[in-house]
Amino acid sequence: MSLTHQDLVTLTEPRARLVTIARTDGTYDIEAAQVVGTVVAHGLRVVIEPKIPIRRLLFLLGHAMSSPAFTAPTELDVAPDTLSAMALVYTDALERALRDGALNMYERRRDHLRAPRGRIDYADLVTRRFGVFPPLVCEFDEFTPDNEANRRLLAAAVVLVRAGAAAGPAGWRLAALCQHLADVTELRDTRWDTRLPRLDPRFDRYKPALSLAEIILRNSSIELRDGLTDSVGMLVDMNVLFEDFVTEGLREAMGQPRERWVRQPRDVWLDEGARLRLLPDVVWEPAHGNRVVFDVKYKRVPTARHDDVYQAAAYCQALGLRRGALVYASVHEETFIVRNGGPEIHVFALDPDGEPNQVRDRLRDLGDRLSALTT
Repeated sequence: MSLTHQDLVTLTEPRARLVTIARTDGTYDIEAAQVVGTVVAHGLRVVIEPKIPIRRLLFLLGHAMSSPAFTAPTELDVAPDTLSAMALVYTDALERALRDGALNMYERRRDHLRAPRGRIDYADLVTRRFGVFPPLVCEFDEFTPDNEANRRLLAAAVVLVRAGAAAGPAGWRLAALCQHLADVTELRDTRWDTRLPRLDPRFDRYKPALSLAEIILRNSSIELRDGLTDSVGMLVDMNVLFEDFVTEGLREAMGQPRERWVRQPRDVWLDEGARLRLLPDVVWEPAHGNRVVFDVKYKRVPTARHDDVYQAAAYCQALGLRRGALVYASVHEETFIVRNGGPEIHVFALDPDGEPNQVRDRLRDLGDRLSALTT
């Protein structure tokens, strides 16, 4: 396809995770590196379709985020792509969240006012204004719809609309819902990466929509991330999705609390000098039995790759464990026993394709097999 210079800048942006290959006739081939979704820029719209049905992709996303949000609207079967499907599901959840209007909560404010409100900043009044007022710098709590929960809901809707969902089956509904958030500040930076403050029970109806909003914002790309271009997209990295799905799905299937299911611990070192850091996907610390370390690989391979086995063996060596595991999307299951008293590396397969009940059964079965490694 033909691309302008600005198109190339957009598509080669690292967060877009696309590969463009120049051809001799001046056109380009575009390859997606394990991502699905949509990128829109300067009249260019790139859609990367998943190899699995959209319903199943959304199922994986829901489990990856431990989200109860994914109810399936009837229009989902006619959604043409991942973006449209996500917009339909999010719009349904947002309608339920905003059915009685946007909720207010107390937010701490700091502002220059003509009359006192809340706590006056006397240090500012004395040292910077030399006692001259108004204005007064005051800190106060305001009961307002412009709060973190509503800002995230609006930001996710904006991502979907700018990426092209406005032209899809959920477009007019999504635009109408944004009117309920007219008094909410639109996020244009990475503040949604901060932890959401504790919400009171009034916000229970928000939970599905907030879970979906987090998924959308985590997978949004380019414009809303850094503001460097006027492009926007929603791209799902299948490698990250499979890793999150397996690790969270297994934790839930095995009934493990998060404090015993340590994801990507930062304190694992291969050497005594703490110079060679290792980053395993999960270290499971059961209440009874030995710890187990495992890595998740979104690969369909006939046998486990040597470098993956070496990596798992290094995890076991660094942590002083007898057993470790590798989980692939598809692989010949086997066990490697490292020589001279080394660890056992167990290779498992977890196929993410299939109906939800089938996949849940596979998660429970894999959980039982991991439990056997703790003895």
